[in-house]
Order: sequence, then structure tokens, then C-alpha cells
Amino acid sequence: MWNKVHTLYDKKSKTYQKRYSVDFPLTGLLRCPECGHSMVMNRSTWKLKDGTKRVAHYYICSQNRTKGTAACHANGIRKEKAEDPKSIESIIIPLLPFFAM
Repeated sequence: MWNKVHTLYDKKSKTYQKRYSVDFPLTGLLRCPECGHSMVMNRSTWKLKDGTKRVAHYYICSQNRTKGTAACHANGIRKEKAEDPKSIESIIIPLLPFFAM
């Protein structure tokens, strides 16, 4: 019986592929400036006139992503800008005293 259950379980279980191949190390650490919920990964893709595809990666408010603008109006921030060492230094260093409590 135990083997039958495990065989059935193995057949039905799936391993999901990552949705994005790009790492987003600040997911969950950044907070939305409007509602305070966590910022999550997002991407936008579009085609240029010459037919090439462009992709932009963003951090956006999790409430905005799941519930739309009815929940939060905050815009996203480009991944490159959010992860820039100068941006991190200007945002995180002043907040360190609050995390030490």
C-alpha cells in the first residue's frame, strides 16, 4: 500500500521551472513607498520596429501586481537602478539604525 501511494504521489508531483532566469535578490526586502507591502519581480517585453525583442526587469508592489491599481498606485523601479550600489547605499545605510533595535 505504501509503495502504491508513493508511486501515485511521484506521478502527480511536478517540479516547476523558474518563471524568470534573472535573479532578483531584493525581492521581499524592498518595500512599497505607498502601501508598505513588499516589492516583487516583474518584467516587461516589447518588440522594436526592427523586430528585435526588448526586456526590462522591474521591482513592483506585490499588491499592485496581484490586485491592480485598486490596491496600490505605486509604480515599479527598474532592477538595474534598485540594485545599483549607489542606490543601495543611499537607501539602506540610513535605515540601519532602525534594524539594530
